[in-house]
Amino acid sequence: MANVLRAPAHPATSVGVMLEEEFLEPLGITQDGLAKAMGVTSETVKELCSNRRRVTVETATLLAEVLGTTPAFWLNLQRLNDGHGG
Repeated sequence: MANVLRAPAHPATSVGVMLEEEFLEPLGITQDGLAKAMGVTSETVKELCSNRRRVTVETATLLAEVLGTTPAFWLNLQRLNDGHGG
């Protein structure tokens, strides 16, 4: 019998949790520091971290440049959180 693709057993990690727990805290970067490095307002980063702002292509590119990831990483994470993961 063919393998059946199933939804993950747990919800996708939110962009805000990923930013805070996997990047900012371990790297010792504040939200204000990230905003400055990205060239955006502190409010923009605060809204990303609280999941009140979606990741756009522009935002994904800035996050990737500053945090050493790829834009696709952030866009795919947003897509998973939007419920369009597959």
